[in-house]
Amino acid sequence: MSDNNNINGRVKKDLVLPLKQHANGIIGWGIFSIVLGTIGLFAPIAFSIGVTIFIGAMLLVSGGTGLALFWKAEGWGARTAAIILALLTALTGLLLMFYPVAGTETLTLFLASYFIAVGLIKCWVAFRNTDAKGWGLMLFSAIVSLLLGVCLWWGWPQSSVWIFGIFVAIELIFDGWTGVMFGLEVKSIGNQSES
Repeated sequence: MSDNNNINGRVKKDLVLPLKQHANGIIGWGIFSIVLGTIGLFAPIAFSIGVTIFIGAMLLVSGGTGLALFWKAEGWGARTAAIILALLTALTGLLLMFYPVAGTETLTLFLASYFIAVGLIKCWVAFRNTDAKGWGLMLFSAIVSLLLGVCLWWGWPQSSVWIFGIFVAIELIFDGWTGVMFGLEVKSIGNQSES
């Protein structure tokens, strides 16, 4: 029985120790997410529109990069497909940037699906690591993600302009706390292995 625990402990340390050098970065990212999410709670409509414009800008850059690199594709069929994909990506980015309210309604549906998928993954990770220090917080974060996804589907499209920002803010806060707890866990495992 103790041999099995030693093996599990070694496996977890082998997986977590490479992250030790990034533990402060993980904690810093968690704190940044908490602060950003808290700001979003106090200005949900502005946060919704800001996130939509930001996503649009990323898609525009991605589409522009795709257009700049399309010539590397082999053959006319592949080049045509690359050009069409890049143009659609850039056009989607422009539409989100210039019509952020309509874009927010559309993104709300995608975000609902994302929260449900992330919630299921976090549930799986939490139940696979029940002996880790912050597994209960991760499970709670998973349940919150699932509830946010269901609520987004339920309230669409009437409340999507303001609820989108609130839910993104809540998700950032819980992910931030999960990141802080995980970073502290990585640091503590690393310190235990050194002693």
